[in-house]
Amino acid sequence: MVLRTVLTGLSCVVLLAACSGGDPAPAVTTTTVTATPTASSTASVPVETTPRAKVFDHVAMERSVKQILVESYKVEGVAEVTCPADLEVKDGRIFDCEASVGGAPRRVPITVKGTDGNYEVGAPAK
Repeated sequence: MVLRTVLTGLSCVVLLAACSGGDPAPAVTTTTVTATPTASSTASVPVETTPRAKVFDHVAMERSVKQILVESYKVEGVAEVTCPADLEVKDGRIFDCEASVGGAPRRVPITVKGTDGNYEVGAPAK
């Protein structure tokens, strides 16, 4: 529903009455009108009936992989980690993230463990 406010009374009548010195100007009133939107003013929204597949948050994964490389594998000079975006969580899936180590790209193997979003970070390839 769309709400609109309608002003009643003409401004010229108010001005004329105010200038004539006679009767006081009529009060301006407001009325709220409820209007039903037309078909052209509404957009249809498709309803999805199939559940969406879980995908990894690649930004969170990049932070996590970098932390594991530095803290667990003791890799020095890790500048940046890039992991694939919109990658579906599938048990056993193996893919690579790429780490920039000392200015050189290094492949970091990732293995998905289960369907809850857990994964194992392998040692970076030399």
